[in-house]
Amino acid sequence: MDNEAFNWYITGFTDGEGSLTTGIGKSKRHRLKYHIQPMFAIGLRYDDREILEKIRIALKCGRIYFHKKFGGHRQHCYVYMVGGRKDLVRYIIPFFDKYPLQTRKKEAYKIWREIVLKLSSKKRLYRNDLIDIFRLILKMDITDKRRARINEIIEELSGGS
Repeated sequence: MDNEAFNWYITGFTDGEGSLTTGIGKSKRHRLKYHIQPMFAIGLRYDDREILEKIRIALKCGRIYFHKKFGGHRQHCYVYMVGGRKDLVRYIIPFFDKYPLQTRKKEAYKIWREIVLKLSSKKRLYRNDLIDIFRLILKMDITDKRRARINEIIEELSGGS
């Protein structure tokens, strides 16, 4: 398969198996008490590691991790993950801008992309910046439990409770 065809293969693969997420954590190091970590990941069965390695090479970034029965899977798997903002901005975003997702994940990508760029554009985030980013996360396809937690965080940052 030539590079162009393989790049479209990666897009299709991501449409089916990929994940564009934002991890959220409490942080004593951050002035506003929260840390947001955008990530791109693809998880596959343990015997499909080779394709993840080919994707990692093509995208020029990321790492592959082994997980025992990861994320509700009934068997061991490997996860290709890119979490560094510089790599997301330098490699992942340009890739999916050039080879756009085709499923409803395309809309999630647009929101995720905006989050990554907002987080990467400033060294220091202010309270309103963080609230805006949390509101963007609410627009993504997330669980009700996570939605409730993010609303609590927004209320806390807005001066409530």
